[in-house]
Amino acid sequence: MDGKNTTTFKSFFPPGRWVDIDTWDVLDIKNETGEVVDLEASTLGVKKHLKPGSIVPIQYNTTDSGAQVFANSTEQLATMGMNLVINRDDQGYAEGKLFIDEGKNISELTDKTYEYYTFKLVNKTLQKLTLNTDFIASGR
Repeated sequence: MDGKNTTTFKSFFPPGRWVDIDTWDVLDIKNETGEVVDLEASTLGVKKHLKPGSIVPIQYNTTDSGAQVFANSTEQLATMGMNLVINRDDQGYAEGKLFIDEGKNISELTDKTYEYYTFKLVNKTLQKLTLNTDFIASGR
C-alpha cells in the first residue's frame, strides 16, 4: 500500500484459480506467466489466498445469522469443529496436511501423542492418510 489513504494494493499471482480465504472470491489467472492484480485492502489484516491444489484446515463456528466466528484461544480451538477448505488444481487434485495436539505441553511432541494427517482429493474422492502411526486417535 502506497499511503495512509490507499485502499488497494498490487499483488502478483501465478496462473490458476486462487481462493480468497476471507471472502471466498476466486481469482482466475489464465495468463501463463501470471498477472499483477489490484486487491482491496482488508479490514481483517493480511490478505490470504489459497493456491490451486491445496487443502487447509480452518476452525470456526457459524452463528445463527451465518457469520463465521474464529477461535482465538486453545480452549476455543478444542471445542470448535474442523473444516477443510479445498481448492482443486486444473486436474481436480488437491493435497494438505493437518496437525492436531492439545496445545498444552511440549511432551505431546516428544511422546508423539499428536495426530498428523495428509488429506488428498483425487478423482472426486477425499482420502485421509495417517502420518503419525505411533498415535492413533479415537473418536475424532
